[in-house]
Amino acid sequence: MRDKLLRGVLIPLPTVFLDDGTVDIKAMEEIVEFYVGSGIHGLFVNGSFGMGPAMSTEQRKQVAELVANKLNGRLPFIVHCGTVDVYSAIELTAHAKSIGALASALLPPYYYSDHTEYEIIEHFRFVAESVDMPLMIYDNPKYSGIDMGVGRVLKIKEAVPQIRAIKLNIMTNEKALSYIRSLPEDIAVFPTVASSLLASYPRRFDGYMNPPTCHVPELQAAYWNAVDKEDWKGAATYHWKLSEIEDVITQLWQTNGRAPFKEAMKLRGLPIKMFPRWPIMDLTEEQLNTLYERHKDVGTEEFIGNRFVKL
Repeated sequence: MRDKLLRGVLIPLPTVFLDDGTVDIKAMEEIVEFYVGSGIHGLFVNGSFGMGPAMSTEQRKQVAELVANKLNGRLPFIVHCGTVDVYSAIELTAHAKSIGALASALLPPYYYSDHTEYEIIEHFRFVAESVDMPLMIYDNPKYSGIDMGVGRVLKIKEAVPQIRAIKLNIMTNEKALSYIRSLPEDIAVFPTVASSLLASYPRRFDGYMNPPTCHVPELQAAYWNAVDKEDWKGAATYHWKLSEIEDVITQLWQTNGRAPFKEAMKLRGLPIKMFPRWPIMDLTEEQLNTLYERHKDVGTEEFIGNRFVKL
């Protein structure tokens, strides 16, 4: 098997802000440091969870540089450089390479979801010919409006050998499995659904990234390590814990948007003022207690001490 670009838990790094929408530098430095010692294997910067498409090009560069400087080589990081137009994607990819990113992640050119297949392939090829670095396809049909599919990804890979990884946004296990059955072995495949790791045995995904549980990276790392070592009893337990946490986050997401993500990070004592980068409806006291109690019920003491920060 050819060497993979990366294996393990790739955390989608949240970008947090001050009330005026500027990046909260101090909080971001603390968040990056929070992840360094958690046992995870890399950071995914400026993705959907990282508010990349909601920031200006200069802000995206600012966050990427902050991460590179704070990590100082301690963890690899991938920068999402997807944009509506290919020229901005090239600019962001060149910047990502200049600061030492492992790869540039690219959505297909979103918003204009009527792009032809030729245009989608050319988008990736233009970036690859302009900047010589590994690329990750970011398959996110919900937000991009473009469903990539295995066949299209194979065509992109044929035209763009620099494709070395793919991130699969929320999709069924069966659809996710179709990627590892069909893609070349030099492409690392990262689903976002935790159950995919168990469903893919023995072929194996190369890691995963799960935004709803990124505030418990220690638990994600423990789950990955158990699967990797074929400790199925431990893996089943960690999967249950992650699924329970993801379930309560998702339920609250349906009524309050991304507010539960903000509150989950605050449960870890992280100084979050504004997340996401738009107005949200805060959780009620009852909802906050529901969030807290679910974490308490599944037993997270093994990873984060005797309790979360008191609400």
